[in-house]
Amino acid sequence: MRIIRLPLALSTTSLCLLAAAPAFADEGFWEGGGVNAKIRGIHFDRDYENDSKNREQSAMGLELGYSSGYLGNLIGFDVTGYHVQELASSGAMSNDILTRTNSGELDDAFSKIGQAYLKLNVADRVSAKIGRQVVKTMLLSSSGTRAIPSSYNGVSINGKLADFELYGVRVDQWSSRHDDHFEGFRTDITETGAIDYISVFGAKYQHGNFTAELEQLNSKNYLQKRGLRLGYQLPLGDSNLELSGGYFTSDDDGELFAVNAEKGEMDYVDGVEPENHARAAYVDAEWKRGNLTLGGAFTAIRDDVWLEDNFSGDHGRNPFPTRSVIAPDLTGKNEDIWQLRTAYNWTDLVPGLTTKLSYTYGEGAENTVDKSLGIADEWYTELDVKWSLPNVKGLSLRWIAHDYHSDETGTVAQVKEDEFDNRFYMDYVYKF
Repeated sequence: MRIIRLPLALSTTSLCLLAAAPAFADEGFWEGGGVNAKIRGIHFDRDYENDSKNREQSAMGLELGYSSGYLGNLIGFDVTGYHVQELASSGAMSNDILTRTNSGELDDAFSKIGQAYLKLNVADRVSAKIGRQVVKTMLLSSSGTRAIPSSYNGVSINGKLADFELYGVRVDQWSSRHDDHFEGFRTDITETGAIDYISVFGAKYQHGNFTAELEQLNSKNYLQKRGLRLGYQLPLGDSNLELSGGYFTSDDDGELFAVNAEKGEMDYVDGVEPENHARAAYVDAEWKRGNLTLGGAFTAIRDDVWLEDNFSGDHGRNPFPTRSVIAPDLTGKNEDIWQLRTAYNWTDLVPGLTTKLSYTYGEGAENTVDKSLGIADEWYTELDVKWSLPNVKGLSLRWIAHDYHSDETGTVAQVKEDEFDNRFYMDYVYKF
């Protein structure tokens, strides 16, 4: 194991942001602006069926940002700098928290300006962001499970009118959660930038206890996705029942969808051109009473594998309630997935402590070329424990344990080998 000493100072970028922010506020140009900081300690301990893949990584993620007010109630800006510093590592070298270099070693540290955008606001009804930003929609999302989040470069816009909300996103670059640079989108076999852009258009409606959301994603010349979600909250005396359901499609959409473009999710056979036309639906019910939550869900994937990734390196946005905090997710061709879960808020005994436990089972995942070439079942148990310390504002601890198993006959690319994950987080957030 190698251990790296944490530097006493943040990155030069972060220090500059901290120094510059008060100056803007003093000059009165950005009334309502503020500085925020976040420190995350993170440790991964991953054990695989194949022992050669076993590994541990520990790091410290530092985030420092300035968010301005609005000049003339119309325009402002946000800037966030990130620094990630390795603390310790052992076992196989992989892109978990830090970057695996061309030499096969992990990069000790990296820094970047992960977010930097102009923000527009028109009468509190229309808002927009232009530049580097974190994105979260039904089908496209930045990942927040590492030391720092991934982010995108482009434009996002949001408009509200009565019970309706319309939104759109168009991005042409991204920076992964373990890299210091932005780059264009690609598939597993193309050069960077082969996918010109990714666009999202969506609409939401909320009236009383009813919600609806419709979204379409276009990964240019590669993949098209569409999703519809409906939800309803039903009061039941001193408890509440939340019901939801959804229908989703995924289709290949151009010349970039070629052999080996999705190496980790699809199976390939010489002479057979790959296609993807997946249909998926889910139903979910969650009952809450006091500190206790009980839930259950069923997801059916039909005709093809649901491709979570929208481009190479993306860990996707799984829209199904049967997803896990830690991959692999269960989205195989013609797979049926069942989940039971429970959560409890221990505030009466230990203020700030919550636990979640889920068991998910997927059966009948098929080889994407032909069922005769492979079929598999897979299942996982996941425990998520979080404690927000009541006596230290902004400090929280989290432990996620994920135990995944599979039973595979033949070859099913989407199904993975047995894996046990332990992940630990310590987050401290402070607003100046």
